[in-house]
Amino acid sequence: MSEPLLLYILLSPLVGSVVNAFFGKRLTQRLVASIAVLAVLFAFVIAAFVGLLRTDSLYYLLVENWLPYGLEKDMPGAAISVSLYWDEITQLMVLLITGVGGLIHIYSVGYMEHDRHQQRYFVYLNLFVFFMLLLVLSNNLVTLFVGWEGVGLCSYLLIGFWFDKDVNAIAGKKAFLVNRVGDAGFILGMLLLLTQFGLLDVNPVGNSSVALKQMVTEPSFLITIATLLLFLGAVGKSAQFPLLVWLPDAMAGPTPVSALIHAATMVTAGIYMVVRLGFLFALAPWTMEIIAAVGLLTAFFAACAALGQKDIKRILAYSTVSQLGYMFLALGIGAMGAGMFHLISHGFYKALLFLGAGSVIHTLKGEQHIDRIGGLKNYMIPTTLCFIAGAAALIGFPYVTSGWYSKGAILHHCYVGGHYFYWLVGLLTAMLTTLYILRLFIKVFLGTPKIPKDDLQHLHESPLVMILPMAVLAVLSLVGGFSFLGIAAVANQEGGHALLPTLVEIGVITLALLLGWIIFREKPTKRSSRFTWLQRLGEDGFYLDALVTSFVGKRLTLTAAKFTQLFEGGLVEGALRLIDVSTRRFAYVCSLIQRTNVKAYMVTMYLGVLFVLWFVVWRH
Repeated sequence: MSEPLLLYILLSPLVGSVVNAFFGKRLTQRLVASIAVLAVLFAFVIAAFVGLLRTDSLYYLLVENWLPYGLEKDMPGAAISVSLYWDEITQLMVLLITGVGGLIHIYSVGYMEHDRHQQRYFVYLNLFVFFMLLLVLSNNLVTLFVGWEGVGLCSYLLIGFWFDKDVNAIAGKKAFLVNRVGDAGFILGMLLLLTQFGLLDVNPVGNSSVALKQMVTEPSFLITIATLLLFLGAVGKSAQFPLLVWLPDAMAGPTPVSALIHAATMVTAGIYMVVRLGFLFALAPWTMEIIAAVGLLTAFFAACAALGQKDIKRILAYSTVSQLGYMFLALGIGAMGAGMFHLISHGFYKALLFLGAGSVIHTLKGEQHIDRIGGLKNYMIPTTLCFIAGAAALIGFPYVTSGWYSKGAILHHCYVGGHYFYWLVGLLTAMLTTLYILRLFIKVFLGTPKIPKDDLQHLHESPLVMILPMAVLAVLSLVGGFSFLGIAAVANQEGGHALLPTLVEIGVITLALLLGWIIFREKPTKRSSRFTWLQRLGEDGFYLDALVTSFVGKRLTLTAAKFTQLFEGGLVEGALRLIDVSTRRFAYVCSLIQRTNVKAYMVTMYLGVLFVLWFVVWRH
């Protein structure tokens, strides 16, 4: 039986985290890192074995009656179980999480080699993978939400890993708090589905057929509300407009953490949830329209912001937000296969780009400002070649990268489906994507080095343990996306292969490459100076963060302060004062008969006995 293997996949990284947490201080750093790496790779091997062994869906029950519900209404009494579910979608996600996550763990061995908190780092990293696996393997929304909150907790711990620095501590808290806004929506949507429809399973087979038939035959406004609330959770977790403000600041953590968050874990959770509940979102056309609109707005907005950034990791962070917007656009127009395809493809090349950026930062001992680097192609050839592969996949270089096929599938669905406005804005976003990644590459790897001469003499390539994961991801970025389990065919089966949009996409990419080379080559031109104001605006993220902080954050803080003053100062303290005064007066009355006079006690007792006797006689 292969079902217990699902449990091995889930628990393997948890075991690695627990072992290193309790015994890591007694082990060497190399052994701690080895345990963490092997735990994730073991999960990957088991997942690949299960994928080869079984082609149908699997269901594995862990705890049958975990949480009872439905007993207080007309619904028959039932209970939520702790169970794991495996199908094609789960298989894709698990292989991405454990495969890319395993490569990032290997990379971390070199990147965190000299960090004195390496043990704590690998404990958090393994725990992160465990909670993400719980999220994608869960068979119902309740256990999925446990994993959902778990990755939020681990992101807080890893973003603020170097918590002795204020910027890291603030970034960790910001990520945690912003995600709580979306999570509140997720909880409300989940409770609405449970109380109104008795529906919690994440697959249509496991749900009550009566509930599903009722939802299909009688589309309800409540379904729209529930799906919107669930989407609010996805907006927070997957950093969509306007709750994207936490993700650029999350770059304060170690670079491998950024790669894991952006490529294989946390930010993909919202996409996965919508795809998994696609049978439910399909019943809410208004919600689907909102998803598409929010995704399109986010993709364009983040691409504009990336064009103005000067920190290498913040450019890639806004790039992730933009690509996630593409995925939500696909989901909103009903192209679930294309959205999942781009999620897998993006996982490969975005992990590669972040690890390439980490290689640069590791070599330059923390330098991240692209205007202070330059000319690294002569000193870091393997990193340069790997970064070219990742950048080409992000651009969607025609016919030779996975990004061409996955992003093209989304744009084709927009065109063939008659969503021409979405298609045009998507093309414009693709042009901006080409511009900002070409700008990053030119300023970091080409031209004359801006590094001080003393530091330039000591430049060297990153160690092999960091280069090998990048090389594997480079290959996957070029060929992995469109050959991975045939998902390219699934993504394109409805999108078609229309000649006109294909030619237009090739023309847009070519034009953007030429325009980017003219604008961003080493010698500044008049053209580049004209866009200085736009660059500064983009560097500040179009002041979205400031607006959220000033208008939303401060107003919420003031409202909370007034509510606290009213509740604590008025109700709570008033109730406490009332209890205090009442207790004192009652104690005073009682004290009147407590005068330490033995005669008085005897008289009182005698009168009491007479009263009891009288009462008994009178009753009879």
